[in-house]
Amino acid sequence: MTRPAPCGWLLLDKPVGLSSARAVSRIKRLFQVKRAGHAGTLDPLASGLLAIALGPATRWCAYLLDAPKSYRFTIRLGQETNSHDAESLKQAAPPCAEIPSLEQAEIEALLSRFTGTIQQTPPMYSALHSEGRRLYELAREGKEVDRPAREVRIDQLGLIADRREEWDLEVRCGRGTYVRTLGHDIGQALGCGAYVSQLRRTGLGTFDESQAVSLEQVEADSEEVRLTRLVPADAVLPEWPVHACTASEEEALRHGKQISHEGPAGFWKLADAQGRFFGVAELLDTGRLQPRRLMVEPEGSVQSQS
Repeated sequence: MTRPAPCGWLLLDKPVGLSSARAVSRIKRLFQVKRAGHAGTLDPLASGLLAIALGPATRWCAYLLDAPKSYRFTIRLGQETNSHDAESLKQAAPPCAEIPSLEQAEIEALLSRFTGTIQQTPPMYSALHSEGRRLYELAREGKEVDRPAREVRIDQLGLIADRREEWDLEVRCGRGTYVRTLGHDIGQALGCGAYVSQLRRTGLGTFDESQAVSLEQVEADSEEVRLTRLVPADAVLPEWPVHACTASEEEALRHGKQISHEGPAGFWKLADAQGRFFGVAELLDTGRLQPRRLMVEPEGSVQSQS
């Protein structure tokens, strides 16, 4: 008997040393799906929460890309690297200056300067493009190009531990923030330099690291257990109201047609006759639901959250 194609999110605790693309490839093979993708890259030297969408759930990756993210990270004071982390440690500059001795209040005052909307220059060791090439490719060739600073949002930034030469920090930030650059900039503000020696993503939107499973565990799971680890596709969506569709309404929406519906104007989740999520629609002022983004195939056994 052919089982329905898996659809949903696998919350992976990505280990250090594995790229996000490679992690997606291994999960894709384990679940035997044609489509898979992740919502937010983690560098190979970073660990933690990597949300991997399987099957039709890939249509909702954009909702997580814009979601706030949380990290724990350690900065090593007194030295800088080209990559702002340990990747280029062998080419690191010698110690920059003496590490200052700061009281807790002074550290908190310094960190407060990096909260809110701030300007950040992307690192050369990044996947951004310059004249058709990735910046990290140029960086590994010893080249550097101008990168315009851009606005990023830091919602929270706090100190967990101070070991003089190392600080453990936690941050909650918006899309496009480079935590490596944040660590570098803190070192610059201290006058002694710094690089990120450890980085772990602890939160992504409504997802938390406590929900994540290791790659070894997923590989050891039976097929049945593996499928139970999937989080429903619509778990990444806001708490929109749900419209339960009849079979004829679902067919009309899937053909791009509007249907009548009463309720507050705005976005609605759509559930089929079996209660399974299959897309979102916008309720217009005319009292008609206009389909906006739909699953291209049934969601299968993964049940909707509503």
